Amino acid sequence: LQLADLVRRAGVQTQILEGIDSEKTQLEGLRQHPVFDLELLTPATQPLWPEGHSRKVYLLLALFAFGFLAVTTAGILELTDRTVHSHQQLQGEPGLVPVGMLPVPVSRRNVQGLGGRYNPDSRLKESLRGVLLAMENENAGIQPTSLMITTARPDEGASFVANCLGHELVESGRNALIVDTLTPPTRFSLGRKRSTQPGLAEFLRREMPLAELISDADYKGLHILHRGNGPLTPLNDAERIEHILDYGQVFGLLVIFVCPPVLNNASVSRIAAVVHRVMLVIGWGVTPRESVLLAAQRLRTGQVDRVLTLLNGVQPRRHALYPYRDASTFSIQPPAAGW
Repeated sequence: LQLADLVRRAGVQTQILEGIDSEKTQLEGLRQHPVFDLELLTPATQPLWPEGHSRKVYLLLALFAFGFLAVTTAGILELTDRTVHSHQQLQGEPGLVPVGMLPVPVSRRNVQGLGGRYNPDSRLKESLRGVLLAMENENAGIQPTSLMITTARPDEGASFVANCLGHELVESGRNALIVDTLTPPTRFSLGRKRSTQPGLAEFLRREMPLAELISDADYKGLHILHRGNGPLTPLNDAERIEHILDYGQVFGLLVIFVCPPVLNNASVSRIAAVVHRVMLVIGWGVTPRESVLLAAQRLRTGQVDRVLTLLNGVQPRRHALYPYRDASTFSIQPPAAGW
């Protein structure tokens, strides 16, 4: 009986040990689980339409906002822009005679330096021919005997225009003499080369005769009177300028003076008083309208009744966007092998 009782107690202890082992196994499993459990509840059915917006919608809204801001800014800048983009902006001003517009050359290296390289594209060449034709019509069907080219502000293309017109005159059978009166360029300047040749400065100081100072350009029929070395003597009268004009008349040369801006040089008005025609070069989208009118007023003090105006550096694509009558001037590209 004692043995049976011991066996019964041993079975009870075995069951208790098995329960303890089972609890130990459960605790070990719980220890290996993460600290928290995440349960995702999903709807029982799919939504009928998407909720919220995708990234593409936000991107389109951002592009629309930036575009609206850009157009608004461009409109404000155009409304506040006081520069000249068309001869129509100068219409009604007394004494201003438009003679044409010159587009930006395709390659500036092809038209560079006074009397130097000259290989214009067809659009620029046709524009130059139109300018010469307008000058003839303004001068009763003949080219003027002398021309002064000036600007209202520095670096607006007086040398470029003089070089182009001089070459076109030579190609049309008229010899030309270009007189450079501009400040010697620095080593960083483009388009004009620093020259150490004697020229106008020595002639004004009466150091050398005019015939020894005039040199032939690379293009036959085109002659150059360089600026020279040292300061230019201020012009108290036009006696020396008239001597250059007489030289051109004797040898059948159309004398072209390339002058600094008229607003900051009194000698330019002296030259304007004795030359046949005066041309004011206006930088397209660069020269303010007030500066053009002030330069024309300054030229009138030099007894100039009519001033030829020329727009230089026109960008054809941008110019076509303006609501002016001459906006379609460069809409058609002339053929390179045409007239």
